[in-house]
Amino acid sequence: MSDLSKVGIRNIRIAKSGLIEGFDSVEACAKKLIGIQAQYQQFGEISLFHRVSPGVTLDGLNQVYADGGLIKLWGQRTTVHLYGVDEWESLNAIYAPRRTWVRKHCEELGVDLDDVLGKIDRLARTKRYVGKDEIAALLGEQAKKLMTWGGVLRIRGGWRI
Repeated sequence: MSDLSKVGIRNIRIAKSGLIEGFDSVEACAKKLIGIQAQYQQFGEISLFHRVSPGVTLDGLNQVYADGGLIKLWGQRTTVHLYGVDEWESLNAIYAPRRTWVRKHCEELGVDLDDVLGKIDRLARTKRYVGKDEIAALLGEQAKKLMTWGGVLRIRGGWRI
């Protein structure tokens, strides 16, 4: 039986997070932790470096990104989120049907979110990456208000917020 004292719980959390015995790969780390979130990308990558054995190299991480092993996106308050593909699919299935803050805020600002998502979808089908500036251009004059708190956008079978 596990030690359920505060110290025991802390030790279990540290062990499960990969800080004692690292994960075998970047993808395994993102899967087990249900993603990595950081204020800036490099800090998320440092988190991966500390949790993957034998470690993460820049070339190795770039290859994971190039192979599509991680979904890298921006979310609330423009923080960076790194997810495994399957975990993002699960999170998306949970949150996509909800009437989110972004949808409510678009309605308040008179922005047709479905129209904007259609434009983003069409743009994203022409290129591998869509930058925040390109999304801002599609949001028009309300971009600053809508992108301050964000919401997570991604493509694979359509855009979701």
